[in-house]
Amino acid sequence: MRSYFQKLERNMYLPSSIVGHGYSGWLGTSLTSLSLVVEDQKLLSLIVAAASAMGKSLLGFLLNTVAGLGQVLLRDINAPGQTSETGLYQVPLAMTDSIRGGPRDLILDTANAVNSDGSRKYHLDIKLDTLVTKIRFDESGDKPRAVGVDFLEGSSLYRADPPGAFNTPQLLKLSGIGPKAELESFDIPVLVDLPGVGTNMQDRYEATVIGKTTSDFVITSKCTFLETSPDPCLEQYQQGLEPVSKGVYATNGIAIAIVLKSSVAEDEPDLFVSGAPAKFKGYFPGYASDSLADAQHWAWI
Repeated sequence: MRSYFQKLERNMYLPSSIVGHGYSGWLGTSLTSLSLVVEDQKLLSLIVAAASAMGKSLLGFLLNTVAGLGQVLLRDINAPGQTSETGLYQVPLAMTDSIRGGPRDLILDTANAVNSDGSRKYHLDIKLDTLVTKIRFDESGDKPRAVGVDFLEGSSLYRADPPGAFNTPQLLKLSGIGPKAELESFDIPVLVDLPGVGTNMQDRYEATVIGKTTSDFVITSKCTFLETSPDPCLEQYQQGLEPVSKGVYATNGIAIAIVLKSSVAEDEPDLFVSGAPAKFKGYFPGYASDSLADAQHWAWI
């Protein structure tokens, strides 16, 4: 997977001489400015407490400065082999110029790309309100090769993201890839007998521990997260010229990450704990507004 990561990443927080990263891909990665952290003593104290709990000696560190805090958190969690080491990390942001990025940007850039004469560079059409029902294969070669899809179109269709844990095996089975006996029981022509399709489906287990303070976190105390207008933090973000002056809206909200070993871990760490100034209780309709309703909660997730 490392080679794929290097192809997609456009790292903007490390020298290009650092191996294991990509510097010319489509997904921009950056780090939250530590200046935002040191301005909030309550947030800083939580990071210091986490570092102490991890057994890190803090003697000699000026933790109320960017340089001092950087010595505690200066770890590249995406470095080769780094996730096998426990400790405190800064969480990389999938952001370019303080704007969140993702696959959507790559798709739109590809679809809108043009040649020097103004003609379309790639023949990529994007259709909304569609549900893929089957993958079409060219079977003329030694191995089947995907060449297209069948799909239904309509605004009232039930849709689920094909790359998800459930719909990917469903789509493969409908296309003839899966356990032979199961496919034949539904009169689906077998393209590839692959018994593992649809089995061993898992999801990450997530739990949260929430604490409440008696006063606001400075970093989010003025933010209304678009619930009211004007939103002082939105105005700061829009008027700022660089990430530091744009404030907390130029981050993903995660202040720190801790890689740990549970009591049943064998060789590799098996816990990833992130901390954020929010009352995050899980995903449900309206969870974002509920999580950010005040500035006095902290969640270890």
